[in-house]
Amino acid sequence: MARTKKSSQNNQTVRRIIYILLIIILAIASYYAKKNKSTTHSPANSKQVEFAKAAKTDTTQLVVMFYNLENLFDTLDDPHNHYDNEYTPSGEKHWNTQRYMLKLRHIARVILDANKKEAPDLIGVCEVENRRVLEDLINKTPLKNYNYGIVHRETKDIRGIDIALLYKKSEFQPIEVKQFPIYYSNRPARTRQILYIKGILKNGDTLHIFLNHWKSRLSRGNSNSEYKRIAAAKSLKKAIKQVLKQNPNARIIIMGDFNDEPTNKSIKQALGAKGTYKPGIFLYNAMYEADSKNQGTYTYQGKWLMFDNIIVRPILLDTTQNLYLEGNGRVLKLDYLVSYKKGKPIINRTFKGSHYLGGYSDHLPVEVVLRVKY
Repeated sequence: MARTKKSSQNNQTVRRIIYILLIIILAIASYYAKKNKSTTHSPANSKQVEFAKAAKTDTTQLVVMFYNLENLFDTLDDPHNHYDNEYTPSGEKHWNTQRYMLKLRHIARVILDANKKEAPDLIGVCEVENRRVLEDLINKTPLKNYNYGIVHRETKDIRGIDIALLYKKSEFQPIEVKQFPIYYSNRPARTRQILYIKGILKNGDTLHIFLNHWKSRLSRGNSNSEYKRIAAAKSLKKAIKQVLKQNPNARIIIMGDFNDEPTNKSIKQALGAKGTYKPGIFLYNAMYEADSKNQGTYTYQGKWLMFDNIIVRPILLDTTQNLYLEGNGRVLKLDYLVSYKKGKPIINRTFKGSHYLGGYSDHLPVEVVLRVKY
C-alpha cells in the first residue's frame, strides 16, 4: 500500500515537470514566431533580405546619371494642358510619331553609349510630359533589355513637364516616394516640386535621392529669376535636414537641372554645396571640378554653363563605408552631341525655337560612379 502511494506521488511529480517544460517550450516558440513575423512584414526588411540573398561578397559600381531630355512630349493632345498643343502633329512643331520615336531612340543611344553599352543603374530625368513617355522609353528602345522601373509624379509646372527616376530593378528598390514643395515668399509655388525617393540597394544599404528642376533663367538674364532658385535651394535644404533628423548618417544624392552653376549663390551659399571637402561641410558638389575646367552641360552665347549637377552628403566621400563616391562627376560629352561653329560649342538639340533639328537634347548628361561593398 505504501509503495503504491509513493509510486502515485512520483507519477504526479513527473507529470508536473513535463507540464512545466511544455509551457516553457511553447513560450519560447511563441516569442520567436512573433519576432520572425514582425521582420517578415516590414517592407524595408523584406527587400533587404531579398537583396542580401542575391548579393555576393564583393564590390561593384553603381552608376548614377542625370539627363534633361528637352521637352520629351508624346504626340497626344492633353485636354487639361494647352501648353502641349505645339507637340502634336497639327501643332506648331509638327510633332508626329516618326519624330517622337526618333527622339526616344536618340535618348536611349546616349544613355547606352555613355557607358559603352552598359546602362546606368539610376537615371534622373527632367522635362518629361508624363509617365507614358517614360514607359515608351524603357519598352520601345534598346533600354527594354535592362528591366528598368519608373518613379514619376506629376508636378505643378505650368507647362506640364515633370521629373522622374529610372532604376534597374535588380539594383535598387524604392520604399518611399514623396514631393517637397518649393516656397516663394512662404507660399508653395506653382512650379516643379522636389522629387524624393528612398530606396534599398542590393547590398542592403539605404539611399536617399532628391531630384530637382529649378526655375530657368529664360532669355532675360539671371537677376530677375535668381531669387526663385535661391528659394528652391532653401526648400531643398530644409527637406534634406528632415531626412538627417531621422538619420544623421543618411546616404544622400541630390541631382538635377539647377539652372545655376556650382559657384552661384543658390547652390554654393543657400544650399551649402561646396566644391572642396573640409570637415563639417553640409554638401559636396561632384561637378565642381569639371566646372573649374570650363566644362558644362548647357551653352549660352557660345559659353559652357554647368547647369546640371550631382551633389552628395560628405559621408559618401568616406572610402571606409559600404557605399562611397568613386572620383568626381563627369560631363558625358559624346562626339555626336556637340558641334562647333567658329570655335563655339553648339549642342545637338531637338528644336531651336520651332525649327526642328532632329537632335538629342539641349543639355548634356552628367554622371557619377559609386562603389558598393557587399
